[in-house]
Amino acid sequence: KLPPNTYTNSQALPASGPVQIFLIDVARSSTEAIVQSRKYIADYFRTMPAGTEVAIFLLSPTRGLMLVQGFTTDGNLAASALDKHTDAEWYVPQGQRVDEAALIAGIDQLAAYVAAIHGRKNLIWVAPSPMLILRDGGLSWALTGDMTLVHRLMDLYDRFTQEEIAVYPLDPSGMNLSLVAAEVAEETGGATSNSNDFKGDIAKIVDRSSHFYTLSYVPTRPDSDGHFHPITIRVNRPGVHLSYRTGYNDEQPQPLDPILKQRMIQGPMRLCALPTTQLL
Repeated sequence: KLPPNTYTNSQALPASGPVQIFLIDVARSSTEAIVQSRKYIADYFRTMPAGTEVAIFLLSPTRGLMLVQGFTTDGNLAASALDKHTDAEWYVPQGQRVDEAALIAGIDQLAAYVAAIHGRKNLIWVAPSPMLILRDGGLSWALTGDMTLVHRLMDLYDRFTQEEIAVYPLDPSGMNLSLVAAEVAEETGGATSNSNDFKGDIAKIVDRSSHFYTLSYVPTRPDSDGHFHPITIRVNRPGVHLSYRTGYNDEQPQPLDPILKQRMIQGPMRLCALPTTQLL
């Protein structure tokens, strides 16, 4: 245990997946729903199967990305990390403006944090509707026509592809998820549930993602063309439902704006969320 006000970024990460990353998104959720879902998640942690690797992040419109608990197989430790936060810490002032660029930068930092883990990484995104890009640069999330943010979001989902991050949206209110959430899951190889059994849904996600295949190929195009390209996988076994990424955007990621780099480094740096290999 370190002395007060002393932090280290030298934290061990799992060598390989699958791992379960809980992203509690208070930017687009009501305080009541977040507080309630937090209790269900803690209940799951206390009963999760031995050897399950979990980490907890908070995405706040006022504080950006925060590491609540680094990767651990200790379910009681993970539950305590949620329990020790007061409800006031999860409160977002009514009418608080959401800085979309800062949220995108925060999630990008999360992807950087798990980059050293090989294999599948499940992002259990606790929000009524995660941010979504549509094919060829369209967007269903209101960004007031800012195409710079659209392309940042496209780059973020491309990074999800590279890092084998699959999104599993969970609505903290326990209601049926929106079509936006369903499309986010489908596009990233994750899944959704129409149940309001929060604890049971998480258990199913962990169980179903414990076994996976990694398939890859090299496109025949010599250069990036900037378009979305669909992918279809078929098997000769009837009655099987396949979960996989349905396509990818073939473009080179744009360099981050200086202000985004600053936002990406400040919050996680204070919370020792950066592994030693990710210092910029």
